[in-house]
Amino acid sequence: MAEEEKNEAPAESGNTVADNTAIAASPDTETVQAEVKAEGESDSMPSPSAGAATPMDNPAPSDDEGEKVQTSESGPKNDDKCLQMKLLLDSAVLQILSAFKGLQESFDGKLRYDAKKDAIIDRQFQELSQFKSGLVEKVTMQIINDLIGEIDSAQKLVKFYEGAECNETNFKKLQKVLRDIPASLCDVLEKYGVTSYSSAVGTPFNAKRQRALKTTETGDVAKDKTVRELLRLGFEQELDAKDGQPAKMKILRSEMVDVFVFNPALAEATDAVIQQKPQTESVVDASASKAE
Repeated sequence: MAEEEKNEAPAESGNTVADNTAIAASPDTETVQAEVKAEGESDSMPSPSAGAATPMDNPAPSDDEGEKVQTSESGPKNDDKCLQMKLLLDSAVLQILSAFKGLQESFDGKLRYDAKKDAIIDRQFQELSQFKSGLVEKVTMQIINDLIGEIDSAQKLVKFYEGAECNETNFKKLQKVLRDIPASLCDVLEKYGVTSYSSAVGTPFNAKRQRALKTTETGDVAKDKTVRELLRLGFEQELDAKDGQPAKMKILRSEMVDVFVFNPALAEATDAVIQQKPQTESVVDASASKAE
C-alpha cells in the first residue's frame, strides 16, 4: 500500500518524497494524510493580511525617488515661471521692434525732409544764379551804352577840330575838351558806385591808398615822403553796409603818384651852394666897383 502511494504521488521535490515516506510509515496513515491536506490548504489560502502592504513589501523610497516626487510636484510651478518669462521676453521683443520701427520711420522722414530741403536750396540757387546773371547783364549793358555815348561825343569833337583853324583859341578849346573827357568817363563810373580820388601835391604819402610809381630825390628833409606829382587817378567803390556797420570803401585801383625821397648828399650840396653864394655876390660887387 505504501509503495503504490509513493509511485502515484508526483515527485515535486526531495522534501515531499520524504514526507510521504514518513506518513506511510506511521500507524495512523489516514490521520496524517488529513493533517497534510489541511496544512496544504492552509498554505494555499491567503492570509487575512495578505492584501495589506507590509514594510518589506513597500520599502521606504530612496533620496532619488524623493527628489523625483518633489520634481513632479513642482513641475507645474516651473512651467508657470517659464511661461511668465516667455511672455516677458515676447513683450520686450515687441517693444524693441516697435522702437526700431519708430526710429526707422523717423530716419526715413529725415531723409525725405533733407531731400526736399536740398531740392528747395537747389531751386533757390538756380533762381539766384539766374537773377545775378540777369542783373550783371543788365548793369553791363547800361555801362556799355554810357560808354558808347561818350565815344560818340568824342568822335564829334574829333571831326570838329579836324576842320577847325589851327589858332590859339581853338587850341585852348581843344585842351578843355581833352580835360573834359576823363571827367565825363568818371561821371559814368559814379552812376554805378565807382568814384575817383586824387591827392594834392605836398600831402604825405599813404601806402594804403597810393602807389609810388616814381620817386624824386630832394635835399629838403621837409619834403621827404610827400606827393610831388599826381600821375594817375585812384578809384574806389562803396560797399553795402552789413550788420548795422557803416559802409566801407573798397579800393579798386590805388592812386599813382610821384613821391619825394630825401637824400642827405643833396642836402649837403645845397648847403654848400648857399654858403658860396654870398662870396660870389661880393666878388661881383667888387668887380663892378673896379669897372666904375
